[in-house]
Amino acid sequence: MRVLYLAIVISQLCVSATSAEDANGQVACAATAFKNYLTASQVFRDRHGVEDQIAQRRLQERFCLRFAQCVARVQGQSAGPSPSGFADCLREEAIELYKLYKD
Repeated sequence: MRVLYLAIVISQLCVSATSAEDANGQVACAATAFKNYLTASQVFRDRHGVEDQIAQRRLQERFCLRFAQCVARVQGQSAGPSPSGFADCLREEAIELYKLYKD
């Protein structure tokens, strides 16, 4: 699901970008944020304590902020990332985490 979400956002970034160079930079921004997040998330694979859950949530928050910044840059939002984009990202990550722990 995460990969699908990222693919959709990246494709939207490419469509809304004004030039090929801008598109490459924005896609690279989002892809790098996602790759770094997935790598850092591996630490929590077998750790489920309360402190681990707090740390994992902070990691999600940092990722979603960075990802929303990438999207805002594409959309030319000088005020920074939209609160709804940040919240949508956090919701997606919470759903994925719930599915992971549920299984």
